[in-house]
Amino acid sequence: MAKKGPGLFSDLALAERTLNYKSERFGDVNVVAWFESHWNRYAPFADRDFAHRLNDAFIRLAAGEPGELRRTSALHCFQRLFWEMYLGVGLLDRHLPLVPRVNRDESGPDFLVDAASGAFWIEAIAPDGGIGPDRVVDMTGVGGCHDVPNDQISLRLLHALREKSKQIDRWMASGVVGNNDPVVVAINDTNIPHAHTDFTPPRIVRVLFGCGMPAIDIDRQTGKFGREYLTQQDSISKQSGTGVDTGAFARGELRRVSSVIFSSINPWSKLNGDGPDFLHIANPNALAPIAPGWLHKCIDYSMESGAETDRIRWTER
Repeated sequence: MAKKGPGLFSDLALAERTLNYKSERFGDVNVVAWFESHWNRYAPFADRDFAHRLNDAFIRLAAGEPGELRRTSALHCFQRLFWEMYLGVGLLDRHLPLVPRVNRDESGPDFLVDAASGAFWIEAIAPDGGIGPDRVVDMTGVGGCHDVPNDQISLRLLHALREKSKQIDRWMASGVVGNNDPVVVAINDTNIPHAHTDFTPPRIVRVLFGCGMPAIDIDRQTGKFGREYLTQQDSISKQSGTGVDTGAFARGELRRVSSVIFSSINPWSKLNGDGPDFLHIANPNALAPIAPGWLHKCIDYSMESGAETDRIRWTER
């Protein structure tokens, strides 16, 4: 269990100068106040080194480490830890019975929920833009018009989920997670450049169900618009020419992943914004399905059994 104390940041004044800012849209954005106000509540469920890692990332940001890669690494680390804490606080706000770290195996996923319908696990991840020829290149500040790197972003999301599925297998092999325990993967895309450029249904839903871009039928004789739908996208081509299959939930590939929580929230968002801040996508082919309706204050996405790709449904809970 993480050590609880009067505050989370080792240097509160430096943290406020480094992390807080004024926004024309949101006014004062007090990141530090959010962390400090929730820390003692979250601490029993945090990794024992959470505070140390957060302070290390914050100090590196404050110091303005030389080199873009080092600065980016510190920022990504800070945002990953924020997502873990924001998720934990969000679960507590939804009155989910989280098990404190001292009462569970600490080597397992981030959160254990002791629900009346049965215990289940939640693991938080926040992938970045990657490396190599298929990385998501950050074009911020580069002049001109550029296409949204949708395929590259989608590949990063798929890679992160597939790696986490392998981790679930290892947890089960070691006995930390039971073979019949549902495991939810909570993914945040803030660290992926340009991932915020999206539409409804969001990219994570399209990737998991094998959907592509929206389309509309037009009668060539009359010019009238017809059916609106999502095209089907069964794979994404990498730079090498190799195809990567999409539709992991629809095809029954990631069966160890019971469902996915998704969010684009980041430390400098409006943290007390209105409306659901989580998306939830249940896996229809999960080996350990999770009880329907377990997550509140979310937008729940699903695909009707046997339907085409334009039959994705969503409900605000």
